[in-house]
Amino acid sequence: MAYDGERADAQVLDQLETILRHVADELAIWRARAVKAEGELKEAAGGRSGSAKPDVESRVRVTDLEQDNKALRQRVE
Repeated sequence: MAYDGERADAQVLDQLETILRHVADELAIWRARAVKAEGELKEAAGGRSGSAKPDVESRVRVTDLEQDNKALRQRVE
């Protein structure tokens, strides 16, 4: 019986390996699509020079710098 159990385990592992290979292939396809779409999006955004919205970090940084400038102007006056 042990031999049959080992064989069943081997078959299940083979099936699992096949499924994982298919999932990996599918993931690679989706990853390639995502990379292509990101490239197209960046390319399209680059053509609009200046009309693209800055990301959140950039907006926060600009706000901080504006506050610093205001404080420095007050110190100078």
